[in-house]
Amino acid sequence: MAQLTVEERLSRLEGVYEHLATKTDIANLNTEIANVRTNITSLESGLRTDMANSEARLSAGTASLETGMKSEMANFRTELREMEVRLTRWMIGSMAVWAAVIIGAIRILGG
Repeated sequence: MAQLTVEERLSRLEGVYEHLATKTDIANLNTEIANVRTNITSLESGLRTDMANSEARLSAGTASLETGMKSEMANFRTELREMEVRLTRWMIGSMAVWAAVIIGAIRILGG
């Protein structure tokens, strides 16, 4: 094999250096990709947990709201029935008063 000049040896060393540097860069990239995958998995897990917690809170809130609405509707129905009874009594009372007034007027006028 022929002796290489200093420039040729330097050029080969630069090529070897670039080759080794590229391999190191690839190893670093693989490590970074693994770290990113780990972070994504962790974020995904956290999001799933947050979504499950939110769903549970929403379900509990909806159930509580439904219970409260049913209770309020029952109270409203009771109050409506009570008002209906009062109104019926008032109407009957008013009709009795008007009947007494009419009967009294008939007696006075008719004799």
